[in-house]
Amino acid sequence: MSKYLFLFVTIVVLAACGDNAQKQESEAQEEKELLSTDLVNVPHTAKGVDTVAMNELPTMDFADTVYDFGIMSAGEQAVHDFEFTNNGNTPLIIAHAKGSCGCTVADYPSKPTEPGGKAVIKVMFDSEGKTGYQEKSVVITTNTAKNLHTLSIKAEVKE
Repeated sequence: MSKYLFLFVTIVVLAACGDNAQKQESEAQEEKELLSTDLVNVPHTAKGVDTVAMNELPTMDFADTVYDFGIMSAGEQAVHDFEFTNNGNTPLIIAHAKGSCGCTVADYPSKPTEPGGKAVIKVMFDSEGKTGYQEKSVVITTNTAKNLHTLSIKAEVKE
């Protein structure tokens, strides 16, 4: 009986060590994909706002922030590209983009947009299960002074 207990404990310990090695490898891969901390600049301090640092922040300037798909058929999917330019002095980082519902999804650049650079946020709208006038939004979290930016889409969905 003690032989079986010893064998069981040995197997559990070896399995745990294997999981730990895999976890460390996964963490090392995630670390490689992280952005440099040199790109993070927080001009707000306990003493107030550092205006010099504030002027160095990136900007997110859109050609348009609202798009109307017009009349759509129920179940139809539509996509619009919102183009923006970083007119700031440092790289623009998009941390997150969240649609107002599951029918609206944003695909945004994972790499920083360099000063003077242009990029696109692709907003996809799925009208499945929707009818009538629809207005949805996507909130984008960035490292700009404004921090949050909102894109809006509209559509009239007919059955």
